[in-house]
Amino acid sequence: MKTILKFFTAVIIFVLQLNSGLLFSQPFFNPSTGPFGGTGREIYVAGNGTIFTGSFNGGIFRSTDGGNSWAEAGLGGKSPYGIAVNNAGNIFAGTSHGTYRSTDNGATFELVYTFTLNSLVINSLQYIIGGSQNSGILRSTDNGGSWQEYGPLNTPVFNLAIDMNNNIYAATNNGVFRSTDQAVNWSRIGLAGLALYSITTDSANNIFAGSDDGVYKTTNNGLNWNFSSLGNQVNDIKIAGSQNIYAGTFFNGVFRSTNNGDNWSAINTGLTNPNIWSIGINSDGDVLAGTEGGGIFKLPFGGSSWDQVDNGFSNTFINALAKNAGGNIFAGTGDIFGAVYRSIDNGSNWTKLNTGNSTTISSLGINSSGNIFSGTYGAGIFRSLNNGDNWTQVNNGLTTSTVNAIAITSSQNIFAATEGGGVFRSTNNGDNWSAVNIGIISFSITSLVVSSSNILYAGSYGGGVYSSTNEGELWILINSDLPDQLVIALAVNTSGNIFAGTESSGVFRSTNNGGNWTPLGLSSARVIELTTFNNEVFAGTNYEGAYRSTNNGNDWTPINGGLTNDIVTAIMVHSNGFVYAGTYGNGVFKSINPITGINNTSLEVPSEFKLFDNYPNPFNPVTTIKFNLPAESHVKLHVFDITGREISVLVNERLRSGTYEFQWNASEFSSGTYFCRMETERFIETKKMTLIK
Repeated sequence: MKTILKFFTAVIIFVLQLNSGLLFSQPFFNPSTGPFGGTGREIYVAGNGTIFTGSFNGGIFRSTDGGNSWAEAGLGGKSPYGIAVNNAGNIFAGTSHGTYRSTDNGATFELVYTFTLNSLVINSLQYIIGGSQNSGILRSTDNGGSWQEYGPLNTPVFNLAIDMNNNIYAATNNGVFRSTDQAVNWSRIGLAGLALYSITTDSANNIFAGSDDGVYKTTNNGLNWNFSSLGNQVNDIKIAGSQNIYAGTFFNGVFRSTNNGDNWSAINTGLTNPNIWSIGINSDGDVLAGTEGGGIFKLPFGGSSWDQVDNGFSNTFINALAKNAGGNIFAGTGDIFGAVYRSIDNGSNWTKLNTGNSTTISSLGINSSGNIFSGTYGAGIFRSLNNGDNWTQVNNGLTTSTVNAIAITSSQNIFAATEGGGVFRSTNNGDNWSAVNIGIISFSITSLVVSSSNILYAGSYGGGVYSSTNEGELWILINSDLPDQLVIALAVNTSGNIFAGTESSGVFRSTNNGGNWTPLGLSSARVIELTTFNNEVFAGTNYEGAYRSTNNGNDWTPINGGLTNDIVTAIMVHSNGFVYAGTYGNGVFKSINPITGINNTSLEVPSEFKLFDNYPNPFNPVTTIKFNLPAESHVKLHVFDITGREISVLVNERLRSGTYEFQWNASEFSSGTYFCRMETERFIETKKMTLIK
């Protein structure tokens, strides 16, 4: 349900909201250089050889090396459907949020028309002509400054093309139309009643139109049409070189004709995703194919096999982030088609892993043995026993195929939140699953978390929040005064405070196991992700980006500087202190700086556990706390006042062996004596500290 909610809300907001972009001042994030891949909705090759690709919700990407590598070129968070570049180098993009123009090579874009144009072409007079699903044909004669509606076509326009004589052709929901007078007047030239999604012309003015199941061709200006069945919807048609014609289809890959469209043959070797949205031909004659969720592929000129060319094309939809004890980061991706990616270098590079399925990865969980569990939208659960290298589907007993969240208790029981089936539990590492729904009355479970005291919490869409203190045997409804029962995200901190992100009422906190809930703000946001780190809380929202609270949720600060996409679907704080944000269309972002004062000062393995005296001591107000770990351990470093009351948790995470330092800022505390206590599985030590202000 969580995955479905993210997708459909994004679609609705695309239609309703005109978002001029992210205007943030203080940088907090940088792109993590991946994961690469995604959806190439439009491929446009400019006259100078520069290639522009419109992605789904990730804006425009640009390539200056024939499509081998890509860089973001603006409009992040929007879906460009039509792209065109005029002789002056101005870029025009018809997107999900209106039509934009850039006069500085994509550095900035301005809105020039409030509605979506599905296709854009520019004629020899530099008139800009656009096809709309709502208004037919639009034309601008002043570089996008104003637009006039022409036609009337009275039907949605999906694609436009211009022939050698400056005639314009429109593929519509009701046949093919042509204009011979700069888009002012139009007449149908055939295929009435047919929905046509793509159109192109060759040097002899033959016309090719893509339909629901194949290609139509006319050699006499529409008087007669011949049909070639390709078995599926033809989304794009492009012509390369000496009449090689390429047709990109949905579900059947790419077809090529070498005899002017009379015969076609599939050319899909190396093409790992057969769902083709767009085709482009670069200046070297190489063919580029943009896929639905599978990235960009290139067929070299004269070649017979496709190569994936996703370097820099970070149009991935991040639904889940997780880390293992070794610090490896895993990202679950997908909008319709997805995969699991792994980074072993803190997000600098990502490797795509084979999960054995091609559906959306909705959730991730990792147990103490390092086994990875991947929940999907439509294919149940997959498990990897070797750090993601190989995956096996483990659905025995799982009666629903959509898994929204995965949680693992200290006893290593695995719990799956499902859409429509409630909560399932596995007590044997995923080999078998059984429903554990006693007490649950709303079976759309969106989220699952486990507290440090091994209490399970489940968020539901319509039924609020449930808790279980006995490994899911019995669930108790803990809504009390929670006003919004549409709970999308849950988190719990080391103190046992519960945080609930809701559909339309922001974030709520309970400090007494759900007995009471306190509103914490963000009431204008749809909160779709929550995570905690010590007393800090992070929230991901739809179209308002990411927020951070350093005081247990009482106050929130946006941390969107550096983000190019304001739908934040996943947040994770790494053991190295860096914050990772997964976005809905632009991959993973990493915080510029760590949020904690912990630093690994030496990878050399110490001979013994040790907590050193803090320095300086006495201090005002910052002091450094140093400790040694001779073996990987779960470390809790916390501070107590003179009465023995815990006042701050500095570290509560698993760390590799080494020497660490933590800078504690005690500016919010009064002068006095404090005690720093270090606890691991095999070591406990306490040191006295003195704060003098």
